[in-house]
Amino acid sequence: MPHVPHATTPCPACGASTTNLAGTDLLRCGACGTTHAPPAPSAAPVTGHAYDDWVRAAAGRAPSALGTVVLRCESCGATVETTAVADRCPFCASVLVPLAAPEGVLPPTDVVPFAVTREEAHRRFLGWLHAKEVTPDSVADVNAAESLVSVFVPWWVVTARATTRYEGKRGHAKVVGYKDDDRLQEILEWTWVETEGTVVRDVVGAPLSAATLSTEVRRLVRGSDLAGAVPFRPDLVAGHVVPRYDVEPQAAVDATTSAADRDITQDITRAVGGDAADVTTRRTSWSDVRLALVLAPVWLLTFVHEGETWNVAVDGRTGAVDGRFPLDDVKVAKAFASCFGQLLLAGAVAAAAMWAYIRFF
Repeated sequence: MPHVPHATTPCPACGASTTNLAGTDLLRCGACGTTHAPPAPSAAPVTGHAYDDWVRAAAGRAPSALGTVVLRCESCGATVETTAVADRCPFCASVLVPLAAPEGVLPPTDVVPFAVTREEAHRRFLGWLHAKEVTPDSVADVNAAESLVSVFVPWWVVTARATTRYEGKRGHAKVVGYKDDDRLQEILEWTWVETEGTVVRDVVGAPLSAATLSTEVRRLVRGSDLAGAVPFRPDLVAGHVVPRYDVEPQAAVDATTSAADRDITQDITRAVGGDAADVTTRRTSWSDVRLALVLAPVWLLTFVHEGETWNVAVDGRTGAVDGRFPLDDVKVAKAFASCFGQLLLAGAVAAAAMWAYIRFF
């Protein structure tokens, strides 16, 4: 099974661990503050894990049964046993480096880098919150996030080749007359010809979330666009939180093959030709099934209002915001009444226009 190395990029000035500056191509040293560009990758990127290799290695075990990984802090030397791919040290907040991964766990293959900086994510959050018209007036006093964490959310993308052998009949229609019931209709005479053949389709599955997500993150990244993904490099996730997948690859494979069924049906119909197709049997075999594990960036924020904590997510690619926020019951009622009143007014205007039209004609 291909393996993605978890090498680190030490600071060129002092040798301490460095973290990726979200929204840039730079690394920053946590000890001396030096920033530098990471070296170009030297190894060929992993383009996807072979599904058959995963089946043999995982042996049908669920992700939760695959064990943990040991992460070591490069600054204080502490070790942490976790399921995360990358994280920060709970003792000194430095970068944690994986020492070993359990057999059967697939490492990331691609990553969509952060395009939104920490500062921009904070501005987007405040703009989103203060623009709400149904929040209490006291929300205007919120001018900072209680916490702001950069996270890479894992996604499965499955590619495969589908080869389908089909048998059936091709129908040819000939107009032999007409009948006049309520409307003129053609009378058709059908000729059917036995046919068989093979269609081949290269399938690229829709991205499927590989982790259990909070409500706000799920709404934000639903149907996430993974354009801009680059081959995985450790320096791109250094200092960010990268949870391990807890949705097994088999779920993505099943979803992809099921969704491809409609496209394969259309391929067969086109291949059969004629005026109609009657397919009696079809057998699809799958080959070169590969699993890509793509990491997508999200900023997770919390803020406190009147003693209650609220969760917000900011898309690390686009800056789009989604999350929970407090509501003012009076403002909500007024907004509802205003909306309802506008609907009634629109209905009254439409009715008046219709009545005037009827009277005129």
